[in-house]
Amino acid sequence: MTAFTWVESTIQVKGGLPLPVAVLGAGLFYAWEAMGMTAAVAASRWAHRRGGSPRAAATAAGFSAAFVMVLWELHGFHVYQWGWGATLGACPGSPAPPPS
Repeated sequence: MTAFTWVESTIQVKGGLPLPVAVLGAGLFYAWEAMGMTAAVAASRWAHRRGGSPRAAATAAGFSAAFVMVLWELHGFHVYQWGWGATLGACPGSPAPPPS
């Protein structure tokens, strides 16, 4: 079971879309998720090449990857609502909320 098994069903239910279109939407979602990690790896590799000594290169690579991930979290994910999985009540496999 992967971390994003709920994406297709959420797109299907919220958008009222057929399953093939929901799978396409999930593919776009996965590509968007991967873009941030790709940017962090690219920045880290660039900083490592410019780092000089091995210790400085490793430090620069780590800080640049962390910096890019912070920027990505701030600007790349502002499009998602906090309760994305809550559209179906909770992410699948989550315990049911207690009755009110």
